[in-house]
Amino acid sequence: MAERFLDIFDVSLVHSAMQIEQAQRIRFRVYCEEKGYEPAIHFPDGLERDKFDSHSSHCLVTHRETGLAAACIRLVFADDDLGIPFEEHCAKSVFTEFAGIINDEREQVGEFSRIAVDPTFRGYGVAEFASSGEGFSAQDRATFPLISVAVLVSAFALAELNGRPHIFAMMEQSLARMMARAGVLIEAAGVEVDYHGRRRLHYASTANVVANLQPACRELYGVIYAEFAERVSKDAQRQA
Repeated sequence: MAERFLDIFDVSLVHSAMQIEQAQRIRFRVYCEEKGYEPAIHFPDGLERDKFDSHSSHCLVTHRETGLAAACIRLVFADDDLGIPFEEHCAKSVFTEFAGIINDEREQVGEFSRIAVDPTFRGYGVAEFASSGEGFSAQDRATFPLISVAVLVSAFALAELNGRPHIFAMMEQSLARMMARAGVLIEAAGVEVDYHGRRRLHYASTANVVANLQPACRELYGVIYAEFAERVSKDAQRQA
């Protein structure tokens, strides 16, 4: 699975302003235009952004043949001054046992946020793209369901590389179920709240997730982690 998927898609640790904009454009299409979670009028350039972007590590999935950005995710680092996204909207929903981790081990805490797959690679978006005279091969389309898995796997690679053993994320139940099928061990960390739909905070131990991934997902994780680690090493050498 990993080899087939990575022949068709590139999974990158974001390191350029252009890649950040590609991720923000996906977020605009999903969070503003499709879901209406954020007012589109606030982003006239079509790039959904917020204050947490500069305090995050980002991942971008790109379709190799067309160069189209397909999906994105970010790992937001907990910070005493800035905080992390769920604290602004759902802090009171957190179970007591997890509040201790968040408050006392902040340098080891991260939040997965702005998880998005561009409509072009889902349902009606695929049909719309095909009707424009372009199109994807049957082999390409067969890998599209793996995009969400690859995004989540890449996020845990970000967490491991950045020394974040404690991961939180606000999720709808459908996403939580999909993660469970991939062998991603998560647990409810708060009560369900109405925030962009019904969702609740979930917690994952990075080490437990990596150790318990399904074999195909573990293979994908290994390849992505190695590529991310190489990028981090090159960036460190460049800055030395």
